[in-house]
Amino acid sequence: MNMFLSEAVMNIGEVAAQSGVPAKTIRYYEETGFFAAQTR
Repeated sequence: MNMFLSEAVMNIGEVAAQSGVPAKTIRYYEETGFFAAQTR
């Protein structure tokens, strides 16, 4: 199964931990529109 098409939901802390990118950086890119902000 393609992980991008799965129904898995991760919170920002989990994404940050698995990617090695700080949550603050992920939030920044959400705010700039680079990433689509997900519903919380």
